[in-house]
Amino acid sequence: MSEALRAFRLRGCGSPQKFGVAAGSLRGLLRKGCRLLQVPLPGSRLCLYEDGTELTESYFRALPPQTELVLLGPGETWRGCASDIGRFLAAFCDQGDAVVEAARKLLSDERAPRRQKLLADLIHNLHGNIPAEDKKDDEKWFEG
Repeated sequence: MSEALRAFRLRGCGSPQKFGVAAGSLRGLLRKGCRLLQVPLPGSRLCLYEDGTELTESYFRALPPQTELVLLGPGETWRGCASDIGRFLAAFCDQGDAVVEAARKLLSDERAPRRQKLLADLIHNLHGNIPAEDKKDDEKWFEG
């Protein structure tokens, strides 16, 4: 007897785009995800977006519907949502505006309150005049 289908939110490693995928087993979800994201099945695995915990069949069965998962291809790693923040910070070294835009894109589809606050704080802090150290460098910031 086959398992009842359950819906999950799936994304590729390093991609903000999410897809709804339904499956009754870990293996079924892995196959569908690999086909959808064009990742080779051998060596691929699934983990939780939030903390990077790799899924086993028994853990998969305990997950609530709509859990956000990351499909990892061979050789890819995921440390949880900190991986997204790490990409932001790496991009910031080169392009602050690109970091803000990437954070806004993630924030537009984000439902988790803690991640929303983290991304909103990041955007707010990056728009500030960070190099300013005295009042004369940024008088507007020192108002009030």
